[in-house]
Amino acid sequence: MGMATSKVRLNICGSSYVVNTSESEDYMQNLADRLNLDMNEYMLDQYPQAYKVATDICKNLEGCIGHKLDETETGYLAMHIQRVYKDAV
Repeated sequence: MGMATSKVRLNICGSSYVVNTSESEDYMQNLADRLNLDMNEYMLDQYPQAYKVATDICKNLEGCIGHKLDETETGYLAMHIQRVYKDAV
């Protein structure tokens, strides 16, 4: 008989995925978190200007709403800024 599997919902780079896995939910969530953080590092390395703009916007927004944003939000916003910039030029 095969290994028992379960479905785990993961949020990676702003998209939701349901994964059928034999790994624990904690392990899979940790993996998704790591992918999100790695995306932040990638955006910072590849598109530093978009990442800086995103960082400034997120810090300003935190001040306005009085709540600290999750670190991954900066990467999501940087991806969007870079895409908009690329489409505009």
